[in-house]
Amino acid sequence: MKRAFAKTKLAWASSIVGSALVVSGHAYANCNIEKVAEFDVNLEAKRPLMAVALNGQQGWMMFSNRSNVTTLYKVALEKLSLKPYTTTFYTNVDGKEVPIYGTHIEHFQIGNEKPASSDLFVADVTPHTDAWGVISTSWFPGSAVEFDFSKKKITLYHDKYCVNNSLIAWDKPPATVDLMKDDLASFLGEIGGKPIWIQINAGQRYSSINMAAVSTAGLILKDDPVRKPSAPTSGKAAEIDPDGYLYKIAIISKIIIAGEVMTNVAIRAAPNPSVPTIPGHPLGGSRVYDGPLDTRPKIVLGSDYLLTHHVIISPNQRVAYITATGGPPFETDSDDIIGGKLKGP
Repeated sequence: MKRAFAKTKLAWASSIVGSALVVSGHAYANCNIEKVAEFDVNLEAKRPLMAVALNGQQGWMMFSNRSNVTTLYKVALEKLSLKPYTTTFYTNVDGKEVPIYGTHIEHFQIGNEKPASSDLFVADVTPHTDAWGVISTSWFPGSAVEFDFSKKKITLYHDKYCVNNSLIAWDKPPATVDLMKDDLASFLGEIGGKPIWIQINAGQRYSSINMAAVSTAGLILKDDPVRKPSAPTSGKAAEIDPDGYLYKIAIISKIIIAGEVMTNVAIRAAPNPSVPTIPGHPLGGSRVYDGPLDTRPKIVLGSDYLLTHHVIISPNQRVAYITATGGPPFETDSDDIIGGKLKGP
């Protein structure tokens, strides 16, 4: 049987609302929006986990707006008694072509939605949580994604024409930012009057700033007083924690994200990537092609930011809607820092 990786069409329960409105300066006529699906998320691991059932077995998968494909971790295969098979896809690892594996799942159910039969890629990576894999936004093609983590919700919409404020409840009018043409999860912000690349990644636990941005903005790095290597080490282990952050924090005197001005904030520092990557590709150290390094000055907004902000990302409109819901924007877990906000003056 020929196995295809296109998503089996699911019979989503939906509601459709029609009207005309203006949202933050964007005018839309004959507005239509369709709620595709709504999910409760578990945020205990500081990553959005969705309840799933694979062939009747209950578990969790992480939702990611940065992954290109829905993927099952290799470590989950034995737990679920699934068999891998070789696909027609190959990846490049250390200059060698290596086949990418897949697996067939007869009944794949996310939340309370109708089960579907599907084939998933298998990622040979070590997961950061007990999740069985990653659910990509591509599972819901063309959908806008609403992150409302204060209510532990993720909602998907078909919004070919607009995001309808009569259906989506905002605590206050959101700011609208234009997304980058080559990255529909990124937009421009500002540090000290200099433009900075801002990327939203719900699958990343903590927000971070890369060293290119630290250098561009002339920021000062401090040793993190709490996050330190658990044992004397050398090389990368002495510099990078298990989540991939440096054991450093950057101090930002002024940053503007989606019109929100924040002063005297601290954020985890992250190294520039050392290997070519496809943004959001789930296959860990395996790279599908030898692309350029993404060394742009960049801040990644993780789940800590989404816990204090209401965000909708709309690929169809190429915009994101963002409003603060209260609380510090970044979390650092440091003694002399409270949730990304410096103590004292």
